[in-house]
Amino acid sequence: MSYLRLITLTRFSKQLLFNILLLMSLGYFIFHTIYGDLGVFAYFRLNQQLTKTQSILEDLMAKNIELEHHVKLLKSGDKDFLEEKARNILGIASPRELIFSTTQASVISNEQNP
Repeated sequence: MSYLRLITLTRFSKQLLFNILLLMSLGYFIFHTIYGDLGVFAYFRLNQQLTKTQSILEDLMAKNIELEHHVKLLKSGDKDFLEEKARNILGIASPRELIFSTTQASVISNEQNP
């Protein structure tokens, strides 16, 4: 082999090695951009979790407002509200009241009845 051909081969192999390393690095970064902890899929998963958490927060805020209203009624000494709470807690009814008790009927599906 001539010296010139050896130099050309060395340049070609260096360029080929550089291109292979560049492609591998690019592939690595693309993979982690899509599948990594901060990638596209993680972004969509976090958005779903954020939506669920916001829904739970709205429910809790509504419940908190309701409880604050109940506390306000209790502090104000509203006799109707106090009487209602006492009846619910103690299970007592006035002799003038009618109580209707409902039971949940069991539903039989078509699969169980041939």
